[in-house]
Amino acid sequence: MTAVPLAIILFRNDLRLADNPALHYAISQGKKILPVFIYEDHFDNGNEANFERLGAATKLWLHYSLKSLSESISKYGSKLLILKGNQLEVLNALIDKFENSISSVYWNRRYEPHHIKLDTELKEFLTHEADENAEIEARGQYLEVKSFGGNLLIEPWELLNKQSKPYQVYTPFSKQYFHLFEGSMADRIRPLEYKLSADNFLSKEDISKIIENAGNGVELQSLESLCSIEDLNLRDRGEENKNTKNIIPEQYHPWVDKMTKYIKAGETKAREALDEFIQTNSALSYGEKRNSPFLKGTSQLSTNLHFGEISVRQVYAAINNLDSGKEISENKAAIGAVDFPLSKAKKYDYLKQLIWREFAHYLMYHFPHTVNQPLREEFKHFNWRSLDDIQAGSENQNANKLTAHQMLKKWQQGETGYPIVDAGMKELWETGWMHNRVRMIAASFLVKDLRIHWIEGAKWFWDTLFDADLANNTMGWQWVAGSGADAAPYFRIFNPTTPSERFDPDGVYIKRWLKSLQECSVKNIHAPLASGDLRLIKLVQDYPARLIDHEIERKIALAEFKKLRLKATS
Repeated sequence: MTAVPLAIILFRNDLRLADNPALHYAISQGKKILPVFIYEDHFDNGNEANFERLGAATKLWLHYSLKSLSESISKYGSKLLILKGNQLEVLNALIDKFENSISSVYWNRRYEPHHIKLDTELKEFLTHEADENAEIEARGQYLEVKSFGGNLLIEPWELLNKQSKPYQVYTPFSKQYFHLFEGSMADRIRPLEYKLSADNFLSKEDISKIIENAGNGVELQSLESLCSIEDLNLRDRGEENKNTKNIIPEQYHPWVDKMTKYIKAGETKAREALDEFIQTNSALSYGEKRNSPFLKGTSQLSTNLHFGEISVRQVYAAINNLDSGKEISENKAAIGAVDFPLSKAKKYDYLKQLIWREFAHYLMYHFPHTVNQPLREEFKHFNWRSLDDIQAGSENQNANKLTAHQMLKKWQQGETGYPIVDAGMKELWETGWMHNRVRMIAASFLVKDLRIHWIEGAKWFWDTLFDADLANNTMGWQWVAGSGADAAPYFRIFNPTTPSERFDPDGVYIKRWLKSLQECSVKNIHAPLASGDLRLIKLVQDYPARLIDHEIERKIALAEFKKLRLKATS
């Protein structure tokens, strides 16, 4: 085996080889790379209230993302080691297995509260100094441990307002971001450039020799955590998942069978999606088309960004460089595009969405309790409908005498009687994705029409969305509920029919996902049962009646929000 020092690269939510700061640093230091992914215990058994467990959709995408990364690494004659267990214990055993030939451990940072805690403990463990009372060998005498910023444009602690406090309003936050990008931090947002070769990696033959030979008294069992991607059983079927079990009727296809066809995982697919976004001029028309769910007007890169199959810097640079045509001219062969100018305003329509993502992670870092608690303290006292069916009563039921638990189930199933909401929920269950405008409408319906706690919606999205990112999910739900930073005003309660008519005027999106409304006219598609027309009612007889009366529930919700406001000011 080579005498060149070895560096473990821990892959997490950065499943790519390009623009990977941890990987780049190892190469710059002339070290051989040992690629490792640890499937951590909490992915299956963590605190569910803190969103430590992975959702079923996330696991499914992760399966294919790991396969893609593994294949990419194998092209360089190396191998992605898949380990399972407690990351501290697993990594310690791995270093022992390599008989202290590991000189460094590098990774890109994670920002979820539980991951910050785990990675802090890991760094402290790996760098602790010799102690005569220690039960384990000191690593700090020879092991270099570094973490890098590879998943955000700017680290959350680098940006504060004039009062040296975290921003809580998006507009000044975004202005400061763009100011920095055009000034002192211009170099920081450019993707790293480097070339990889087989010489950068420890060969799969050398890895196998070390793993298979016990040597020096280190038993083979010390790496019992070693497994394959298939061993992780990430493609668990929906009917076996406890969160989705008994929610969706039996006639639905099994989770894996229906959702796999929508997965475009891996670094290559992510780059292709970005190139298509540019090639089809969708980047130019993003501001005009992003709210129309029947169009493919968004980049749909949210899942790729969540898994780190493409970096936010790569996306930002690709769109930002369109201003000069540089990205287009350099990528004609790849995307078949022609040169064209892109105005600042149109470019910023999309770039601001990337900064919104940054804002979500920024808030989660500075206010970690918000993953399951309201940022605005007064919302702890809001009168949500109770999901405890034992307490069923006038406040817990709707006009149809359904309990909150039953209403939640109807929302999850897409059987609310409001077509735009139901279409979104059907799209989510079928594809693992939902158009962002429809997400807002469906979320608002749950928290303001049904008055069910936003955390229940967050749980459902966490389990069913491929792009179930804790920062984005938390901020989105708290924004709609009115309890978060820069949140929607409490009195803004969408009538689901109004945005349906505005953003899906011909009902194209609705008909795509609701088979029972295929014969419904454009005139009636947004509220098919509202007219009371018997002929129409017969035509759409398989479509459910409205779960609630929006106008009635709106008045109740406004009254409850006003009570909350009075309490906060008294």
